[in-house]
Amino acid sequence: MNRKLNALIGLLDDPDSTVFEMVEKELLKETDEIIPVLEQKWENSLDGNCQERIENIIQHLQFKETYRLLHDWILEENETRDLLTGFLTIDRLQYPDINVLGIQAKLENIRKKIWLELNNSLTLLEKTTIVNHFLFNVNEFAINFKNVHSP
Repeated sequence: MNRKLNALIGLLDDPDSTVFEMVEKELLKETDEIIPVLEQKWENSLDGNCQERIENIIQHLQFKETYRLLHDWILEENETRDLLTGFLTIDRLQYPDINVLGIQAKLENIRKKIWLELNNSLTLLEKTTIVNHFLFNVNEFAINFKNVHSP
């Protein structure tokens, strides 16, 4: 498998479009686990056409993996389906290297802190004020006007 993969990746800079189409077809059968090898080839290549081909293959592989994860998430039972997981799965399209576990841990920590402050005797307005306080004052959540494309 490794030799075949290396041979296919070595052919990415072939100028013949039919050779490339066959190589691309074979590489797209793989999972996103080959992305680091493709990235290494991209870094070592001086050919702009080859780099563009690699970028397109990487994007296709990332999309395929995101689609698979989202499909699996949709098939989960309603009781176990978590909206945050679905959101973070879709977020992979824009940010493929996102640290999902780190985000989930941080949000769980915030949720626990808020839960400790809430009780049943509070009105909805008071509960909303507490949630807003923790999100915007304590954890400093805000709109990033300087870089709106940053997660």
